[in-house]
Amino acid sequence: GYLSNTLEKDNTDSTEKALLEIYERLRPGEPPTVENAKSLLVSRFFDPKRYDLANVGRYKINKKLHIKNRLFNQRLAETLVDPETGEILAAEGTILDRRT
Repeated sequence: GYLSNTLEKDNTDSTEKALLEIYERLRPGEPPTVENAKSLLVSRFFDPKRYDLANVGRYKINKKLHIKNRLFNQRLAETLVDPETGEILAAEGTILDRRT
């Protein structure tokens, strides 16, 4: 698919080179630096004030990426906690299945 085609064309061999290439494509004409590239990516995709999918957007992305199915039979690296209630949903080390 699209992702495998993209990865085949990717000739970067380090995180820094990849960041600079992304920055050059998003901001042509501006001098690229690793710090500027990191800041741009964080502000575009990880800043909750600027980028919030809300429930519907998160649902659509998870459905398209089949996140739920890819998580089955995986071991949790850390305890899974409901952010609203603080309730522990599954302990660290739990293997996820349809009941978890």
